[in-house]
Amino acid sequence: MRLYFLDHEKRTVLSRSLTQSLRRFWRWLTRSHRLVEQERLPDHELLARFILRKDYVRFDKTVKPNAFIPPKNLQLSVTRHLSLTVELIWRAGEEVAAIQNLPLHGRADIECSHVTKLGLIARASPLPTNSNHADIIAWPDDKPAQKLLAQELAANSTYVSKS
Repeated sequence: MRLYFLDHEKRTVLSRSLTQSLRRFWRWLTRSHRLVEQERLPDHELLARFILRKDYVRFDKTVKPNAFIPPKNLQLSVTRHLSLTVELIWRAGEEVAAIQNLPLHGRADIECSHVTKLGLIARASPLPTNSNHADIIAWPDDKPAQKLLAQELAANSTYVSKS
């Protein structure tokens, strides 16, 4: 695009400014990509999505998609099974339930490979109370697209009842 209405000097200044902005953006983008890559969880890891509402589970003990719909910040909380005993996984779930003042009904276990196969990213996001906390990110903004992804995650998860 030519900016014919600007004189040569102003076009040069604008061009330099634009070039500098693009370089800054490129540095930011590559740095962000490296951070996500460093935090990305391996496909073989197992994740637990705690079920705090009994209407997230069907009568046949399969998980409904609503259990995997991301919140407004598009960061779906999960807990990594990594180095945790079954007892410690449930304890993490009880802490989540206590914070939200809801009962813990169970958990939906899913392998990271199902997350990444859908174009989502599972990344480590440790919390002071849960060092195995992770987020599923890279969700589309579009609600119908989120619902489709949640359906796939639910279909590939295994429900484990608390009782």
